[in-house]
Amino acid sequence: METLYFAYGSNMNGARMLARVPTARHVGTATLYGWRLAERLYADIERWRSARVRGVVYAMDARDLLVLDRYEGFPNTYTGDDVRVKMDDGRWVQAWAYFMTTTARRKRAGMKYPLDYAAICAAGAKENGLPTDHWRRAVAGQIARYDLI
Repeated sequence: METLYFAYGSNMNGARMLARVPTARHVGTATLYGWRLAERLYADIERWRSARVRGVVYAMDARDLLVLDRYEGFPNTYTGDDVRVKMDDGRWVQAWAYFMTTTARRKRAGMKYPLDYAAICAAGAKENGLPTDHWRRAVAGQIARYDLI
C-alpha cells in the first residue's frame, strides 16, 4: 500500500531521501498550514495557527516508512501523524509528517542546526524551488560563529 510523506528538513534533499528510501518517488511540493518550522538541533514543526511550512511530498510503500522511522528516531526523538497538505497544483492530500516528542523538544530547546545539516536542508529546498531563507540564515549564523573562533 502506498503512503505519502511530507518532508520539511533534510529529507527535502533528493539525494539524502533516496539514500534512505530508494523506492521513494517525488510527488511534488506542498504547504502545511497551521504549523511552523522550529530549530531544535534538527528541524521540527509545531502547531502555530497563522504559520505555514513548505516542503516536499514523496510517495512510498507503507513498509518503507518503517525504514524512515529508524532515521528519524521514531518514536523517541520524533513522533508523527497524518497531516493535510496543499500540493502546489491545488490538491489537498493526507501525508505523514514527523515532529519532535515533547521530551526531545525540551532537551533540544535553543540548540542550533549543525552547519552540514543546514546546508543539506538549504540544498534540498533550492532543488525543489522552495524558499531557502530559513536555511541560509542558519548557515550564515553558523559561519559567523566559526569566524569568531
